[in-house]
Amino acid sequence: MLNQHPVVHDVLGIAALEMPANVTSETRGNRTFTPLSPEAISEIDPQVVLVIDRSAAIGDEPANADALAQTLFDAGAEKARVVMLTPALWYLSGGGLQSLALQVEEVAAALSSSRG
Repeated sequence: MLNQHPVVHDVLGIAALEMPANVTSETRGNRTFTPLSPEAISEIDPQVVLVIDRSAAIGDEPANADALAQTLFDAGAEKARVVMLTPALWYLSGGGLQSLALQVEEVAAALSSSRG
């Protein structure tokens, strides 16, 4: 699911992705989520896919980054690199300045390593 995260879009100023015509968003309360299939991600053709694994944050079985990368590759997103962000930092931190600084550093590192 795509989530327009404030740190990524509001703080870092990264533009939201243009969604394929067949993708629709869902609003829950004041938050909007966009379910994305591997094929839709392939159509978007990202260089980096940032993943915040809620399951890992709450102690459930974590997502398998290698399996996700393989699924995206198989769907045609050969260039997409999957980056697993620190789940507790994104789901459980208090949202203070230290957390924000760490989140910004994590996203910046993921994006800068995709350019090399």
